[in-house]
Amino acid sequence: MEALGESVTEAFVFIQIDPERRKEAYDQIKALRAQRLFRVTGSELDLIAQVGRAKLDSFLKDLAAISGVKKTSAHVILETIME
Repeated sequence: MEALGESVTEAFVFIQIDPERRKEAYDQIKALRAQRLFRVTGSELDLIAQVGRAKLDSFLKDLAAISGVKKTSAHVILETIME
């Protein structure tokens, strides 16, 4: 992909959902077509979405329009240190 001029840099979006709107929000977020979507526990987060850097802006705009999304934070990977 980089050879074609497309960045393969990944980003992770941490998502907090209103518990009363969880099912509807999850369904709408799944439709946004993140590369991967993780349901997590142990913090204020409900979901972590993995998206390509090139699609991050549009993903965040679409995510902001979903009722029940309380808070997001985006984190772009600078470097893979270990695989």
